[in-house]
Amino acid sequence: MRQRLGLALAGIAWLLAAAGAAGPAAATTYHADPERGDDAGEGTPARPWRSLAASIPRLRPGDSLVLRGGTYFESGVRIDVAGLPDAPIEIRSHPGEVAVVDGGFREFRRPGNADWEVVDADRGIYRSTRAYPRARRVHAYLRHAGRSYHLVPYERLGHLVTANQRASDGDVYVGQGLAWSPSDGRIYVRLVPGELQELLGYEGPPRLDPRDAELSVFGDGAVVTFGPGAAHVVWDGVGVAHRNQALEFASASHHVTVRNAALLGGRTHVMIRDGAHDLLFDGVEILDSVPRWIAWKDVKSASKPAHGLQGAAFAIEGASHHVEIRNSRIEGSFDAVDATGSPHHLHVHHNVFRWIRDDVLQLGSSGHHYHVHHNLMAPVSKGVSAHGSGSAPQPGTFWIHHNVIDTSEPMQHGRLTPQGTWTGKGTPGSQGRARIRPFGRHQGSGFGAGDAWKIYQNTLVFGRDANGWGAGHARPRREGAVHEVYNNVFVQIEDHWIAREATSAGGAQIYDGNLYHRRVAKPSQPLFRRFGGAGGGDFASLAELLGSRFQAATRSFYGPGWESGSVQADPLLDDHYRPAADGPAATGAVALPRDFPGLDGGSYRGALPPAAGPAPDRPSAAAGSAGP
Repeated sequence: MRQRLGLALAGIAWLLAAAGAAGPAAATTYHADPERGDDAGEGTPARPWRSLAASIPRLRPGDSLVLRGGTYFESGVRIDVAGLPDAPIEIRSHPGEVAVVDGGFREFRRPGNADWEVVDADRGIYRSTRAYPRARRVHAYLRHAGRSYHLVPYERLGHLVTANQRASDGDVYVGQGLAWSPSDGRIYVRLVPGELQELLGYEGPPRLDPRDAELSVFGDGAVVTFGPGAAHVVWDGVGVAHRNQALEFASASHHVTVRNAALLGGRTHVMIRDGAHDLLFDGVEILDSVPRWIAWKDVKSASKPAHGLQGAAFAIEGASHHVEIRNSRIEGSFDAVDATGSPHHLHVHHNVFRWIRDDVLQLGSSGHHYHVHHNLMAPVSKGVSAHGSGSAPQPGTFWIHHNVIDTSEPMQHGRLTPQGTWTGKGTPGSQGRARIRPFGRHQGSGFGAGDAWKIYQNTLVFGRDANGWGAGHARPRREGAVHEVYNNVFVQIEDHWIAREATSAGGAQIYDGNLYHRRVAKPSQPLFRRFGGAGGGDFASLAELLGSRFQAATRSFYGPGWESGSVQADPLLDDHYRPAADGPAATGAVALPRDFPGLDGGSYRGALPPAAGPAPDRPSAAAGSAGP
């Protein structure tokens, strides 16, 4: 009996030793090459694999897959492998080389191709010589004269082929684009400049025969999907392009890092599904090219001929959380970051956003812990917008600080009607162009109890808001949580107000330490409009506000009283939005609550410390100094 027990214990010890020996294998570096690789190879430098689809499932915790430079023509690549917190799986480009995963069609890319046939020579309409029965929606980028143009992805063939180019409720052609026809599975294309592009003098490609053009055409779906099994994966220096989404993150994917990567999709470049979490995007570049002559109304209202352009660089669905976007550049997309559900712990910082046609950030009111700071948003249509999605469960956890937001560049909002008038909200003589505001608002009926924001140390440059809200920062938020606005620089370039309908009811809002400036010599509009709500009073200047009963009443909940530490003066900004070292924005900032993140102890107002050297000699500064 004792002998059998000893044998049994020895067997258990052997099994335990065997189990230990069968633990995680040593990390291995594998290689792939799109030109000379073979998926039946060993993944070594001498015998690399060829495709990501075959390579990635072989990876284990701690492994690396090194991609030699070149194009991997693949789509629907799925990543369901998982690393460990201390042994992530890494997929990266070979040092000094750039690997790109391309999910587009190989046809149409070379001038002198035979991939198109004529349908209507007069109107410049062509169709693909072969059918693409599963293409559904199609997008394309046209490369011409060293520049890339996002063609209009018409969702209805009628818009593409019609002769009508004036706004109507029917079909209307708005410029060079393509469409997929479900009746024959063909892709139709028309590379004829639209009337609006030519009328307004927007620079763009001339009329082209697609057989002589360089087109990257692609369909629906994602190039690379991080599936629900993806975890602790690093995607480093590998470009992804040419499907409706470049990258997609499934609901349960988590702890994925994407860095130093150029991404290019169609309607949405990065899709993050509800429930994905702990995602980091660091050094990402998304350079879309939504045509500047496409009117906002053609994307979002009436018959919506360009509706297929209404997407975002990052679409963050539902309750996704702990998503960070940093050190990245996003340019030319319709929206930049849409998180309109109930996300939480969204961190967006140290990024550059340029030529965003609608919202840079559109953030759901039922989310919490949004932190947006040290971003340059210029020029853009709108900066940070609240989207009504219900009540915030943790109000007062939205911090916006040290951002530059410049919405002063008018963008195409409307188009010509058959009667020759302009649609949209452009001011008279603007030919349909309009300015919107740094802080926007969507879905007004869906805010529930709303939320309170903390807006501090930002520099905001803007014009006459097409919706009449000034900078948009003073709209009422949530009762019981204080909306606070401190130490910002506000520069209004037109004869219009800066703030509208701030209210002291219930002590729900506080404003102080700000600098206000209008670049007009003799403004006719008040500086502050309807303070106290819709029936409130107007104040022509900061001095008038400071001497009012309204300001005195705010001392009941804020000791100094609203705007006691604020000034109305020219901040003397240079071309990089920095105030002059000897100007009024260099000092005078009020002390901020200690629990505000990102405090640097500086006494300056606005997003950036003052520039060294003398104050700039600018005509706008001289003109503005004459106003109140």
